[in-house]
Amino acid sequence: MICAVRFSADQLFYRAEILDVVDANCIEVKYVDYGNTEVVSIQRIRKLLDVYTVLTVQVWRLRTLLV
Repeated sequence: MICAVRFSADQLFYRAEILDVVDANCIEVKYVDYGNTEVVSIQRIRKLLDVYTVLTVQVWRLRTLLV
């Protein structure tokens, strides 16, 4: 499920996917546009408007080659 989650570092909301339920008050999420994960309180989660759930992921995995 894609939702909006308030990121702990800057207190702004970002799109995230729920990965796991840690306990009754916390879940693990992956910020889909950045690739990082975080365990957050369920109070930091908001429903995302449907228009934002259909956007493609905005992060790409890259590998740096040293030449």
